[in-house]
Amino acid sequence: MSASPVYSEGSLELPDGTTLAFTLSVPATAPPTNLALIAHPLGRLGGTKDDHVVRALAAVLKQAGWAVCTYDARGAGASTGSASFTRVHVPSDAEEESLMTIHA
Repeated sequence: MSASPVYSEGSLELPDGTTLAFTLSVPATAPPTNLALIAHPLGRLGGTKDDHVVRALAAVLKQAGWAVCTYDARGAGASTGSASFTRVHVPSDAEEESLMTIHA
């Protein structure tokens, strides 16, 4: 029987002040060689990182020894901000500065 994964919950603060909530699961037995970042169904329709499909996929990957990160996109679940279909009023989430401000 394998040891339970180590879970960490936190938030990523983006340059515009929006926060994205996340859960990171890392195998307790050995350093992972793979990481899966799982996005949820459309937030405007109720999708969050706690969606049953997201949880099922995460469980399979964790059982296979992967580190798994799930997150709530803008305006979904515990994340702040608002979702946009057109990105007209949404700054880039991929700015390198964002990666430096993870708070766990």
